[in-house]
Amino acid sequence: MHEVLLFRDEARGAAAADELECYAVDSKPPRFIARAPAEYLLCFKQDRLSRIEATVRLPAEEAVKIFADACGLWAKNGQPAAEGCAGSDRGIEFTGHLDSEPTGSDTAMTLQLDAADSSAEHAPERQ
Repeated sequence: MHEVLLFRDEARGAAAADELECYAVDSKPPRFIARAPAEYLLCFKQDRLSRIEATVRLPAEEAVKIFADACGLWAKNGQPAAEGCAGSDRGIEFTGHLDSEPTGSDTAMTLQLDAADSSAEHAPERQ
């Protein structure tokens, strides 16, 4: 793995990003929606895995349908948000989005998985 520096603006939570140490894997990352990710980051907070972020390139003409299908599958198992592709499932929050501007013949789709807040993480599990 090698360290990756992330730059975020204030509106997207710069304070939260400062607490994370993010790394890209040097080996082959796992496949995501039947594709190899163009970007794959593992982010740690206090030496614990806190975020996984994967970006895949999709054919521009199929990107909206592939994204909608993937979002439907993710939301089916979790609790979808009222707007966009976001939700949570068993303490993991997910968000997904397509780039607003296609690059050439493809469009980037990014999925971010965030672990529960560390204070909730140490709470006893209910069964």
